[in-house]
Amino acid sequence: MEEPLIKEFNGIFYPSDKEISDYRYISFTLPEGYSSIEIEYSFEKEKKCIIDIGIFDSWKRFRGWSGSSKSRVYIDTTSATPGYIAGEMPPGTWTVVLGLARISDEGCRYRITIKMYKTGSRALSYEKCSYRCNEKTLPTPGSRWVKGDLHVHSIHSDGKDSVCSLISKALKLGLDFIAITDHNTISQLSEIEAVNCQEILVIPGVEISTYYGHINTWGREWFDFRRRSIEDFKSLVKEMRKK
Repeated sequence: MEEPLIKEFNGIFYPSDKEISDYRYISFTLPEGYSSIEIEYSFEKEKKCIIDIGIFDSWKRFRGWSGSSKSRVYIDTTSATPGYIAGEMPPGTWTVVLGLARISDEGCRYRITIKMYKTGSRALSYEKCSYRCNEKTLPTPGSRWVKGDLHVHSIHSDGKDSVCSLISKALKLGLDFIAITDHNTISQLSEIEAVNCQEILVIPGVEISTYYGHINTWGREWFDFRRRSIEDFKSLVKEMRKK
């Protein structure tokens, strides 16, 4: 079995750190020829601390966010932990984003271990699914009431169901549409786009989740959730309306 290249980081955050910024950034170098990354992290949950995690690649592209719902995540060229986006793995400086959601008065220790492989370890590989409905007579076109849910989470954030499972449950409930709006990520979009089902409309979206409020947007765009001030939120609304 291939021996990974390992980088470790640890430290402690205090409430004063969060007062300065809600986010901290840890950079590491993915060398040429390495094509997969596995990240494990932990923090002092017993102190009621919450530290979220996400990642950007060396091209400054968003590659995923899992809040504090996953302690281990994996990304390579063809697969990734739900919440994270598989694809080209450019060498260079990658950045782990730590969200200081809740820091106890006495501080909160954290530890991060990053393992880099030249070949995919498949340690957390994830088989994506596409949904195909059974053939069924469609409703007659025309005006009618429809029912659905505009705010549903999947395993791509803190939900318990896959995209396929959500669709199956929605159909059993007789819903006409659902919007899958996972926290701060768009990794669910590829599965939504693979849905082949005329019985239900599956709307892609994102729940932009900040530490000062959440807002839903529907569509295929990712929006930066690192907002704090009133001006930050005004800018966000302008971006959403523009797109």
